[in-house]
Amino acid sequence: MELVSTLSVSMSAILKLATTIASLAMATRRNKTECQELAERAREVTRILKNGKATSTTKGTLDALNKALQDAHEIVESCCRGDLFIAFQADKFKDINKSIRFWLKRLHRRQRRQLEQ
Repeated sequence: MELVSTLSVSMSAILKLATTIASLAMATRRNKTECQELAERAREVTRILKNGKATSTTKGTLDALNKALQDAHEIVESCCRGDLFIAFQADKFKDINKSIRFWLKRLHRRQRRQLEQ
């Protein structure tokens, strides 16, 4: 029961973070295109999580996805503030985007396997 409760909290925290990223991306002053790509990944997270359920087999994936979204939130928030330092870190945007896509695919595959069983 404890694990189910923890997973439920984790999913709701991830959904909230993904929604925040998508909203913040509309207000960026720097790196708009890169931020919009992260916002699209965040919207994908929302779609997949709303259609699936968390289990013990998805916990590690959800934790990793949450970390990637925290990184995305941090960089999008910096772009909203207009931080110049972030403006010159194109590789960081790519790495975060790649990480979110990787963990999303893994989560989606696990959810599909659960449905097939």
